Amino acid sequence: MVFEVFAERKDPSILSFAIRQEGQGLDKKPIATITKMIRNVKVNMFGRTFEYVPTDVPRVKFDYQYPIEPQTPTVKGFRILQRTGDGDNGGQCFTASAILKKTLLKKTKFDFEVFTLDGQVYYCYKVGLGARSYYYCILDAQKKTRIMIEYINSNLDTRLAKIILDDVTLADEAFLIFARAVVIPIAVDETAKLADPPTEKYVSCDEEKEFFERNFYRNLGQ
Repeated sequence: MVFEVFAERKDPSILSFAIRQEGQGLDKKPIATITKMIRNVKVNMFGRTFEYVPTDVPRVKFDYQYPIEPQTPTVKGFRILQRTGDGDNGGQCFTASAILKKTLLKKTKFDFEVFTLDGQVYYCYKVGLGARSYYYCILDAQKKTRIMIEYINSNLDTRLAKIILDDVTLADEAFLIFARAVVIPIAVDETAKLADPPTEKYVSCDEEKEFFERNFYRNLGQ
């Protein structure tokens, strides 16, 4: 299943992202919306509202082929809080670093995001293959690709991204991960300035490129 993301500026300091099923007209109500404000991001989907609260979160322990940083019991990250109903915790996420090579003066590494959503762990890898568009590849704890996000361009008047799922039941997880991976890094301020990191090309190291599963994209995303 494929969803498309469109963005528009509602206010000098507010961006709105509408998520629609592929092929759905712009006149149709979006499946979900994400609002990016100066200091806050809200995700509205299926009658629920989630917010991202920066705080220290417990570090998830996992086996990995490379040494991982940080190793502290808690790390800086986000609580994903459901603000509708009883205010249940929707999950958490934090950034981890895989150390590929280490010398006395330098570390070669790549970063990825670790999510705990609905009791399941997901790993989100940013993969650039050399073009302006790049991908966020989301794998489950069994290292199987479940979600892929293609960041298409940064023109707010056109389609911004494509979200590809292998199972429609992962829509919640996909939209929450999209908000963290794509929306939060975009900076807006009162003077209407927009700092959008994805306008630059991103080229991954070889180890990152291995997370891009071409068959997943070819079979589900095209």
